[in-house]
Order: sequence, then structure tokens, then C-alpha cells
Amino acid sequence: MMGISTAGLRLRGAIVLSIPVCCMAVFLLAAAVPVSRAAEQQQNGAGDAGTATAALPPGIQCEGEYGAHLQGVATNHKDALFWSFTLTLVKTDLTGKVQATAKTVYHLGDLTCADGRVYAAACTSWDKPSNNSKVYVYDANDLKLLDKKPVPEATYGAGGIEYYDGRFYIVGGADPKAEENFIYVYDKDFKYVATHTIPSGHTELGVQTISRHGGFFWLGCYGNILLKLDDSLNIAGRYAFDSGYGMKLWQGNDVLVGQSLSRDEGNSKRWRGAVRLAHVDEGQGLVFNGDAKQ
Repeated sequence: MMGISTAGLRLRGAIVLSIPVCCMAVFLLAAAVPVSRAAEQQQNGAGDAGTATAALPPGIQCEGEYGAHLQGVATNHKDALFWSFTLTLVKTDLTGKVQATAKTVYHLGDLTCADGRVYAAACTSWDKPSNNSKVYVYDANDLKLLDKKPVPEATYGAGGIEYYDGRFYIVGGADPKAEENFIYVYDKDFKYVATHTIPSGHTELGVQTISRHGGFFWLGCYGNILLKLDDSLNIAGRYAFDSGYGMKLWQGNDVLVGQSLSRDEGNSKRWRGAVRLAHVDEGQGLVFNGDAKQ
């Protein structure tokens, strides 16, 4: 943003122009417009915002190992990534270096970041009817737990969340024999709005993650199933792509895709997380950056 001083307007190349006060207001208004638009986009959440300014490498690994696998990833589109490891919430910089951690309830699922807060879908029962689903709300700076918002309409377990255009969209588990999935919609204060039935066909353990990018909603499921939905939440595409461990817009056409890695340690496992950049592809849904088109 251009610097303004009482002596005039400082432009590129350190040239200072003396400008009458009446004209100064015009310059100030013009300079403020991009900032206002960026702020408005950020209030709409990660979905379709594209407000990131920093460049990312093709892949980033989260520092450390954790006691359960990666559930989802999110970003503030500025200088931080957020990782849900089922029992642990982690904040890192854009190189994967840990900045903060928080122990969480089992089972913390996919997450999103909006308005300086991290919102994570959580439940204690999956694929079984219950009313215990919640959204855990954390301060994006230090991961301090700020609130818990009940979302009992997510009957089979809240597992993924996205914020777009003043509303939260939640996905999760389903009856193990179901041939459909559901999206639960809430306003910005988590007042229930509607439930949408998605005729997805059977997916293993329901839907794991939801993201808004490229003008569509995207649902990531285990078993290499990626669904594309239009604004009316009707299915607009189905693709073979592994996005069940997290998926969120970074900027422009680039999407962060989570990957869960593990190693054996005695009778248990230790888990790590990574993200790779992918981009929207009309024919394949998403394609990892650098991969040759099939």
C-alpha cells in the first residue's frame, strides 16, 4: 500500500508530490478500495477468496509426529497453516515449523479458518446416530479454545467444515449402508439453516472434508472419491482423487491437499502430516502441481 505523509503522496521511486488536501482524499479513497475488497473476501472465509499473498513450495511437511492421523488442513491465507491430527490441533508457519499446539477432544476432524478463528468439526461418535456433534472454535493466534458450538443435526458425526458467504457447511459420517451423504448448513452464529441430501452413492465412512474453490463446493471421501457440487449443492462432477485427509483453497487455482503419513512404533503408529499443492482441472477435478496430465 502506498505511504501517505503530511508533505504529500510518496510514490514508487521515492518521488514526493505536493497535493492539495481536496485531492488527497481522492487518492486515499482509491488506495483503500483494494484493502476493503480483500477484507470482504476474508470475511467470506477460505472459500473462493484467493487472498493469499505468499508463495508456497509444492509440498510442506508438518513438524513433529502425533498419536493419530491427519484429519484436515486449513490456512489463514497469510502466514500460517492449521493441521488437525484427531487428538491434536497444530499451527505452523508456511514451512511447516510448529508455532502452537492444543490438545483436543476425540474426534477432531476437518477444519477451516475465518475471521481470525479456527473452526474444527468434532464428535465422539461416528457412523452411529447421536446428538453430540460440535464445532470447536479456537483463536487462530495461539489456538486457545474460545467456544464449542453444538451442531446436533449432524446425526452421524460432524467431520468436516467450510465457511463461505456468511454460512458454515458441515459434512460427516453416514449410516454404513447408506447410498447418500448430507451437508448441514448453519449461519455465521451456528443457527441451523438446512440439511441437504447428496445422492453420492456409497462412500466409506461418509465424507471427510469439504472445501470451496473454483466456484464449486468439493467433498473429499476415503477411497479416492472427490465430488464437485454447484451452489445449489447438486452434484456437478465425480472424480478419482485422494482428498480424504484435508483440502482447502490456497489462492487462485491452487488447493492445499492433505496427506497422512505413518510409521510403526511397537504395537502402535506415529503419524505425520503433509500438504501438496494441486490445481483445479476440468477433466480430473484436481491434479497435483507438477504431475503430468493423465
